[in-house]
Amino acid sequence: MSIFDKSNNKKYAFFLTNFGEILDLWKGFLKKKKIAMLANQGSMIFFGLDVEQTMEFFNINLAKNKMLKEIGIGKAKAKHKFLKNFNLNLEYHLKSKRERDIIREVISLINSLLQENSDVFKFCEFSYNITKYILALPALDLSKEEKDELERYLAKLEELFGLFKITITQKSEEGNILYYLSYQKKVANQNDTPLANELDKEVIFNQYFSKNGDLVAKNKILANFATLLEEKRQEIKDFNPKLEYDIFSFLEHSKHRNSLTFQEDLDYERSMDKIFKKAILCLYLLEIQ
Repeated sequence: MSIFDKSNNKKYAFFLTNFGEILDLWKGFLKKKKIAMLANQGSMIFFGLDVEQTMEFFNINLAKNKMLKEIGIGKAKAKHKFLKNFNLNLEYHLKSKRERDIIREVISLINSLLQENSDVFKFCEFSYNITKYILALPALDLSKEEKDELERYLAKLEELFGLFKITITQKSEEGNILYYLSYQKKVANQNDTPLANELDKEVIFNQYFSKNGDLVAKNKILANFATLLEEKRQEIKDFNPKLEYDIFSFLEHSKHRNSLTFQEDLDYERSMDKIFKKAILCLYLLEIQ
């Protein structure tokens, strides 16, 4: 999961270059009298509140989202100037460690922005439902241009969902069609314990590397992971005593780390990542013995 993996980073490039347009389209809809009226109508049906009241109720205020501003989404300027010409899905030579650190920071921000229950995630779900509601209305009294813009908005969101593996689940409730968003998850068979274990490792792996550049957050995840590892410690030792020593001596040492000592050791994140990968690999190897 290198940050320089072109295929893996297509989604981040899409977010950087398209989410601002998604927000602008939505704002534009609410300035058009007919579309705004229909959007409020749909919001009243779904939530008993108009669009503005619903977004306030769910704490959706993207204009004040500091993380969006840092990466230059909306009217704000990007915190790092070179980002405006940077496209993560293209071949690009990062000349300095500083640039690589910036990209790690940007990827971490985007992952945080799209966590379930974040204001960005809730905005996507809410606006998607409202737009689907409007387009499904019989005898829709909108111009072709307005309908095309609504369709383009849905297409942009659906491409975003596809890239980030966000599932759309359609449900019928009280005569209304609703669309629920969630992240794709592997479903384990009740009798298939290894698959459940594998799912846990994948979740931990993704959580850990979504925090690139944030050593305090990574250290917390590593500490939680240590509980799972402790249960397997004897098996790991029997499998490879040196690996067991490397992993658990590092984990013991990491308990005494704090944000100040991180600053004194610039290579600590690299060491932490190496141990984390060894631990994950050990768990997989134990399963296939």
